[in-house]
Amino acid sequence: MRRAFGVALLLAVAAWGLGPGLRPELANAAAACVLPVLPVETGFSVIDGAAPARADGLTAGQAQAVALREPELATARRLRPSATVHVRYVAEAGEWRVAVVSRARHLELASAEVRGPRCGAPPRAVRVHALPIGDYPPRSTQREVIDAAVADHRVRHAAKRWGGVDELRARTRIKACCWEVDLLAPHRRDGNPAEPVIRVDVVDASREVTGVWTGIQVQWRMARGDRDSFGGDINEPGVWLPLFVLFALVAVDWTRLRSWANTDALAVLALGISHEAFQRGAIDWSVPLAVPPMLWLLGRMGWLFARGLPALRSARAPRSRFGRLARRRVPTAVIVLLCVALAGLRIGVTLDGGNVIDVGYAGVAGARLELRGVAPWGHMPKDNMRGDTYGPANYLAYVPATALVDDPATDRWGSELPAATWTAIAADLGCVALLVLVGWRWISRRGAALLAAGWLACPWTALALASGVNDALVALALLGAFAVVPRPAARGVLVGLAAMVKFAPLAVLVPFLHVGARRRGRQALLTATGCAAVVAAGLAWVVWRIGGGPRHAMRVFGDRTLGFQVGRDSPFSPWGLYGWDTAQHVAQAAVVVAILLACVLPRARDAWQVAAGAAAVLVALQLLVSHWFYLYVPWFLGFVLITLVATRERPPVCSPPCPSPSEPPSSPPTGPAWATSSPSSKRPGSTTSTGT
Repeated sequence: MRRAFGVALLLAVAAWGLGPGLRPELANAAAACVLPVLPVETGFSVIDGAAPARADGLTAGQAQAVALREPELATARRLRPSATVHVRYVAEAGEWRVAVVSRARHLELASAEVRGPRCGAPPRAVRVHALPIGDYPPRSTQREVIDAAVADHRVRHAAKRWGGVDELRARTRIKACCWEVDLLAPHRRDGNPAEPVIRVDVVDASREVTGVWTGIQVQWRMARGDRDSFGGDINEPGVWLPLFVLFALVAVDWTRLRSWANTDALAVLALGISHEAFQRGAIDWSVPLAVPPMLWLLGRMGWLFARGLPALRSARAPRSRFGRLARRRVPTAVIVLLCVALAGLRIGVTLDGGNVIDVGYAGVAGARLELRGVAPWGHMPKDNMRGDTYGPANYLAYVPATALVDDPATDRWGSELPAATWTAIAADLGCVALLVLVGWRWISRRGAALLAAGWLACPWTALALASGVNDALVALALLGAFAVVPRPAARGVLVGLAAMVKFAPLAVLVPFLHVGARRRGRQALLTATGCAAVVAAGLAWVVWRIGGGPRHAMRVFGDRTLGFQVGRDSPFSPWGLYGWDTAQHVAQAAVVVAILLACVLPRARDAWQVAAGAAAVLVALQLLVSHWFYLYVPWFLGFVLITLVATRERPPVCSPPCPSPSEPPSSPPTGPAWATSSPSSKRPGSTTSTGT
C-alpha cells in the first residue's frame, strides 16, 4: 500500500514538472497505481487534464466544494461512497461542471454547473441534475442480499415457526438503495402462501440488515415504529415532553385536584402512553392502550351533554403549602406570553423539522388538479393513488397556498411541500383564534387565554401541525360552528363544510340542532337546512368536476371516497387488530341509536352541553372506525378544552346566547347580557368560582 502511494506521488510530481502536455497521461498512471489498492468504499476525484488551473475565478477544487454542497450531489456521495467526482471546465459556457459518477456502470448520478463570483456574489451552482434514487444501480446481487438476510439471527429465530429458513422461499426488490427481501412459506395453512411471512430490509451498499418484520408489520410500514415518520422533529424529547407538562399546567385545575374535570385532562395526556408504544413499534400494546382514555372521554362528555356542567362552587380554604401555592393565579399576561412563545415554537419546528405525510401531499395534489380544472377523484398521481378519499372542501382549502407557493416541478412527496405546511399552519392558527373568540365573548379574558394555551400546548395538535395533515381543517369548521352557535343556519353551514372535508363530522349536526328551550323545531330546521345546502353545493361541484352525468359522477365519487374507507382494513383499532367485526357492528348500531336519541334529548340544552355533545359524538365515531390515529385528536380537543375551562372560569350565569333572544328575560342576568337555558346552571348554591 505504501509503495503504491509512493509511486503515485512520484508520478504526480513528475507530471507537474514536465508540463501540461504530459500531465494527463501521468495522472492516469498515478490513478492506476492507487485504484487497485483503494478500498471499495473510497471515492476519489478525477479532474480533467485539459482544465485550466484557475478559470472564472475558481480552481477545480473550489468548484468541486461548491457543487458538493448541493443536496443532490451530497445525497449521491452518501448513498454511493465509492462514486467518483469528475470536474471539468466548459469553456463554451464559461462554467465548471462537477458530476458524481458511479464506478460500477459509469452512470452519472448527479451533476451541477458552477459559476464563479459575479458582482460581489459568491460562487454558486446554477443548474443541478440528479438521477432519481430509485434508479441508482445496485451494488449487491440478489444472491448476496438473500444470504445476508437469512444469516441474521432475528430472521432465523422468526423462521422457526415455519420450519426454518430452509423451508422458505425468497423474492427481492430494490427501492431507494435498500433491498426488501420477502420470505414466503409455500406450505402455510394460516394465510395466503403468496404473502410474505417475514420481510427483511437490507442496505445495498453494506448488506447490513436494518429491519426484520413479521405479522402486521410486514404490510404496514407505519406499524414498525419510526419516530420521524409523523411530525419529524416534534417527536424530539426536548420538544415533545415539555408539551405534556405545559398542557397539564394549563388544563388541570390545581385548586381542585380531585375534580372530575381533571380526569378529562389526564385522559388526553394518557394517550401519550399509547403513542410511545406506537413509536417503539409495539402495535399490540399501542392499540389497546388508546381505548381506555377514549372511552373515558366518551362517557364524561356524554354525561356532561345529558346533565350539563356542574354548578359553580367556591374553592375550599387550602390547608397545605401546595394548596396555598396552587391558589395563586398566574397573571393572564403571562399566559398570553406563553401562547405567543408556543405558537412561534410550533411554527418554527414545523417549517424547519416537520414532515408532510401522504395526507398533506394528497391535499396539494388535489389542489393542483383543481387549478387545472381536473377532478381529483380518479386522477391522483401514481405515488398517492388513494389520496382522493376526501371531500371537495379539502382540496379547495389547499388551493390558495398551492397557487401562491407551490412548485410542482420540485415540491413532491418526500420533499418539502410548503403549500401543505402553510395550509396546516393557517388552519391551526384559525382554531386558536376561534377558541380565543369563544372564551373572550362567553367566558372571560382569562378563559380565552387558557383556551388558546391549551390548544397550543397540546402535543396532539402540534403533531398534526408538524405532519401537515388536514385534521385541523375539520376542527376549524366545527369550532367555527360553535362560535356562531346563536345562529342556527350559520352553524349548520359550518358543520356541512366540515363534512365536505371529511365525511364523519356530519354526525356532529345532532348536538348542534337546537340550543336553549325555545323554538327547538325552528332551530333544528334552519340548522339542517344550512348543512344540507352546503353538502348539496359540494356534491354539485363534484358532479361538475367529474362530468359524465350525475349518476356516473356520484358512482366514481362514492367508490373513491366512502367505498374505499368503508372497506378499509387497518390494524390501528381493536376491530381490525383482533378481527372483531361482529362486535364492531353491534357497537356501531348502539351509537347510531344514541345519536338519534340526542336529536331530542336533552330537550333544553345550553351551549356548554352542545360542546360536550360534539366532543362525545366525535370520540364515539373515532372509537367505531376501523382506522384510528393520534392525528384525529384535534377534532374533539377544542370542545374538551371548552368544557374544561368553562367548568372553572365561566361567569355565574354562563351560557352563550340562545337563539331567538327577542323575548326579554323575566329577571336581569347577573353575568353577560344573555341568560342560560340549562337547568343545571340554575342549581341552588351556585357561586362565583375562585379557581385558577
